[in-house]
Parts: sequence; structure tokens; C-alpha cells
Amino acid sequence: MGQIAGVELGARTLKILAKDASGCLTGVLWWPLAKLVKVVLYFLTIKECLDWLAEGTVRAEMVRSACEVGALPAHPKRVRKAMVRALREENCSPVMRVLLRRPRPQMALPEGGWTVRLVYRLVRMGGGLLAIESFSQKLATLMVGEE
Repeated sequence: MGQIAGVELGARTLKILAKDASGCLTGVLWWPLAKLVKVVLYFLTIKECLDWLAEGTVRAEMVRSACEVGALPAHPKRVRKAMVRALREENCSPVMRVLLRRPRPQMALPEGGWTVRLVYRLVRMGGGLLAIESFSQKLATLMVGEE
């Protein structure tokens, strides 16, 4: 190209111009891999957000349940211990429950606004209902055992 323009390009100049970190083959191979990585990371981000939402919802329901039985505010350490044990036993991730094809616990849809219904659907999809039931049993055991 330099000769066509009437300019003589030296070996050093050509070497600098020809130096390229990515060639056509690298680009062709990298593009699908980059797309796949983006899709996987996007999926994992959504999964993590849903898991946080489900666990927060389950924890809030556990606190409400503990307040109803009179365990809070008198025994926060016992309540926390029961929460940790219940969540360790039961995974409340909605995405993992679908991927592992685990059955969803049955529960009646509560009366109330759309937010209450959304929360209960999320709890049901993630198996949080099982964690809440386990929490109730563990809390009853801890309250009776330590009094």
C-alpha cells in the first residue's frame, strides 16, 4: 500500500503496523465464547437476586411467626439459632428448585393485595414454606428445651 502511494515503508514500520493482538481467527473463536459467558453471568445475576429476595422474604416470615408465638423480642438468640438451622436444612432458592425439579410445597394463596400474593408465590416456588415449617418446629423445641 505504501508503494502504491509512492512511499517506502521500512521493515520497522511494517513490523509495528502488522503487530495485532487479535486476528480474525481469534475474533471468530472469541465472539461465541464471550456471548456464552455474558448469558451465563446474566442468568447467575438474576438467580442471585431471586435467591436474596426469597431468603429475605422467608426470614421476614420467620420473624413474623416468632413474634406471633411470643419468642420475640424476649429470645432473639434462640430465634436466630432456629432461623439458621432451618435455612441450612431447606434451600429456598426458586431457581434451584426448578432446575433440580424438586416438588413445590402446596399452600393456599392468602387473601390480600398483590404484594402478599407475590411474596407467598415466591415462598412456595423456592421451598421457603418448608424452611418456615422447619423453623416453627425448631423454635418450639428451643423454647421448650431452654426454659
